[in-house]
Amino acid sequence: MYLKKEDMDQMTAEFATEVIKIAAINGGSLEIEETNQKIDGGFILAYGGIEENCTFKAMLNSKRESLSDLVYRFLFA
Repeated sequence: MYLKKEDMDQMTAEFATEVIKIAAINGGSLEIEETNQKIDGGFILAYGGIEENCTFKAMLNSKRESLSDLVYRFLFA
């Protein structure tokens, strides 16, 4: 898991330990590292040579169509 410097600086050791523990309980392993990539809210998850952009913007963009449909139904139903 890659985080930007500001997020790494704010993360407590207890939080990092808990996240790593949760990954282990679920059969995975996790390392938390700082990245120089531009990340605006969220993180980059790397596994098996694949990087998954888990920033808020990327996640919202991936759900844009279904969210637009929900908003349209809410506003114009």
